Amino acid sequence: MSTFNIAANYNNCIIPDYIEAVDSFDLSSEDEFTNWLNDIAKKHDNWVYHRSYSHEKNMVFVGKPLENPLKPAQKCVRTTKSIKIGCPASIYKHTMTDDTVCIKYNWQHPNHDPFKIEEISSSRLPDELKQWVEGLVSKNMDWKSIKNMFRMSEDRLLELEQAGNSSFFPSSLLIDYQYVRNVINAEIMKLSRKHVDHYESVKLWVQELNESEITTLFTFLENSEEWCIDSTYKTSKSFNTVAGKEPEDCFVFTITVQNPITNKGLPVCFFITDHEYTSTLSQWLTWVKNTFTLKMKRIIIDCSPIEISAIEEVFGNSVNILLCH
Repeated sequence: MSTFNIAANYNNCIIPDYIEAVDSFDLSSEDEFTNWLNDIAKKHDNWVYHRSYSHEKNMVFVGKPLENPLKPAQKCVRTTKSIKIGCPASIYKHTMTDDTVCIKYNWQHPNHDPFKIEEISSSRLPDELKQWVEGLVSKNMDWKSIKNMFRMSEDRLLELEQAGNSSFFPSSLLIDYQYVRNVINAEIMKLSRKHVDHYESVKLWVQELNESEITTLFTFLENSEEWCIDSTYKTSKSFNTVAGKEPEDCFVFTITVQNPITNKGLPVCFFITDHEYTSTLSQWLTWVKNTFTLKMKRIIIDCSPIEISAIEEVFGNSVNILLCH
């Protein structure tokens, strides 16, 4: 990752000033176009790239049937207003046979003012800031750690105050919590999913764990005298599908113990099922009991008759059940 200092980087917007509404000109090379885009066009606004031609690698699939039929796309319910406003401002780039680049630049924004601070703060992040955030997230940094890097020195703050120009401000102000959270979630999804299909992903995880002979890291589970078992409903859809019926929702049961190092709760065991039955929970708890050497004396649960019956069936009177109201 490049040595990019977010606290020292400033976003400097420049209002374009051209005679014609659409400015057309030629550049001698791709490098000259890149310099013009970074030094001039990106100072005017933040641009979204679109390719107007198909990629060569995709041509081999044209006219051929799909190996697996596509599943109908699920409609996503939008909870936030779209930032798209139909602005006609655009940059058209045409690369000629002699490697010259022809530019057609429609620089006007008739339906909004991209230089207002409200517009800038709600627009998409520049590529440089996106790469900076993604690089930090890949190093396991969370929002709190990233936010601490936004702090500027007193000299920088004084320089910004004396400038008195709303178009000249720190780039860190463009990064908000929601964007960093989305990048973190995407990174977690990338690391946790081994296949695009959930069922195949789980099978691959089970195969890897079996081959590595890893049961789980249950040191804390074995040494703990007190458990807390909690269930979460509707965490995923069941893999057990029936023709003509929607898949059942799944429950996730979690065993949490006290971490003696941090003195906080630590989840150490998970169980996913689409049937919250006493017999199902008994099989899980029996596996835990027979697999590990337990010192557990108390289990805290919600007021669930099914959980109570399963615990009594597996552990009998050797364990005290505490109900959390």
